[in-house]
Amino acid sequence: MRTMKDLERVDRATLRLWRATNVVGWWAVGALVYHAIAILLGRTFVQKIAFLSSGYGPTAALLLTFGFAAITAGAIVGARVYRSPFVVAGLAVLIPDGLLLLFILAGPMGWPEIGIIALYVLVPAAVTALTARAVWRHRPGALRLR
Repeated sequence: MRTMKDLERVDRATLRLWRATNVVGWWAVGALVYHAIAILLGRTFVQKIAFLSSGYGPTAALLLTFGFAAITAGAIVGARVYRSPFVVAGLAVLIPDGLLLLFILAGPMGWPEIGIIALYVLVPAAVTALTARAVWRHRPGALRLR
């Protein structure tokens, strides 16, 4: 088996480029899938449930939507990223939503509201990361780099 030192410069550069695009590209796909599902399904379900019921129905629908979106994005990232899908999947949710949290921190909100919004960011990120790790562990060892 050839190691990285045995490869020529062009081959090493190609391998490094593939590794970088694998991580960054699937991060972008995971972020897009999570947010597209969360926005589209969340809007649809919350509007329908809010129309049909009152109380905690819209909040429960939103949480189920976030859970489904997180599991879907985590499964995609875990199946495709060659290294550290746990981190890549978590960041696919945290980076875009973390920017939203920073904008909210700049506003006139109090600490209870900030804590609630932080939970809406951190819980889906954790679910996405754990799903990606579970899917990644079921892949053959040759497709995983530890």
